[in-house]
Amino acid sequence: MLKQIKGFTIGFITCALIGVTSFAFAQSADINISSILSGTIKMKLNGTDFTPKESDGSFVKPIIYNGRTYLPVRCLGEALNIPIEWEDATKTVHIGGISESVPITNEDMYKCLLNTIFTKDAELLSASGKTYKWGIVNEKPNLTSMFSCNFYPNSKYKYFKASIFVDDKTEKAQTIEFKKDSSSGEIIKSITVNPGETYELNMDITGVNEMWVDTKMSSGLNNFSKLIIGEPLFSNK
Repeated sequence: MLKQIKGFTIGFITCALIGVTSFAFAQSADINISSILSGTIKMKLNGTDFTPKESDGSFVKPIIYNGRTYLPVRCLGEALNIPIEWEDATKTVHIGGISESVPITNEDMYKCLLNTIFTKDAELLSASGKTYKWGIVNEKPNLTSMFSCNFYPNSKYKYFKASIFVDDKTEKAQTIEFKKDSSSGEIIKSITVNPGETYELNMDITGVNEMWVDTKMSSGLNNFSKLIIGEPLFSNK
């Protein structure tokens, strides 16, 4: 696939725009240019007609300058499922997302649902001789496997990382499903963690806007003591 799109993207992405009016060149300052806003150029992506659009649905026309064609990098990033970030402080376009790890501690990045809370309480986050600095845990022991929360990577990150711990007082192994966009969405990954064990999760979430996390329900009573999603974070490395 990379060979198919290489010629199409290289002229666009390396010198493209990201929703601003000036070009970012190697010079120390922006310069004004005269260019052509083309309404006649047609585009195909992997053999299929491609019409780049803004978030409001308006058509994005290519710009022709010095014999080269330019498109906003965000449109191409979304079409190719590549995270794009604009860092205003340094005037930098990050193709593939900002290469840093971001701890999930802000309420804009997660939502606690069924029987779960976000906490930094050391007692609640104690697991097999380790204490996590932050995490999501069930609020109290349950008779059935009922644990649910959401995370919001907003298609900005490539990986979701966390330590998944199940207390040894839990009756049975717990199966945790990570789903794309909704509680009934595509299962990105399913893991099984035995009582007293920790699963170190490093999961590819490229292109995922919202992620649902649920324990898989089992028949009959299943004493559910403690499940911790310890120190969850988003990352691009």
